[in-house]
Amino acid sequence: MSPLTIFGLFAVSLMLVCYALEARSPWFILAFAASCALGSIYGFLQGAWPFGLVEAVWAGVAAHRWWLKQGKALVYLIKELKKVEEKPRFNLLSAFFFVVLVLGATVFFIHLFKH
Repeated sequence: MSPLTIFGLFAVSLMLVCYALEARSPWFILAFAASCALGSIYGFLQGAWPFGLVEAVWAGVAAHRWWLKQGKALVYLIKELKKVEEKPRFNLLSAFFFVVLVLGATVFFIHLFKH
């Protein structure tokens, strides 16, 4: 495989992974936009200018989606921080649930890697 083909494979694979993970964080949307830009570069370098053009537009759309989502995330974070200031930050019940969660995860991973 040529270096250009490897670059294209990397760009398209990164696009697929980032697209699948978009719901987890706005940063995956931004990573998707960047991988679309890489796909666009690959398309133009390969000589398939329609593919490069479509990927460039798709990168712009994804960057715009990230911008909108990031703004909503910041508003949500500010609202949540205001709620935290009104409530006690730590109590015994939350500590208990945290310990149970950590112990459960530890037992799960020990069991998972044991087999």
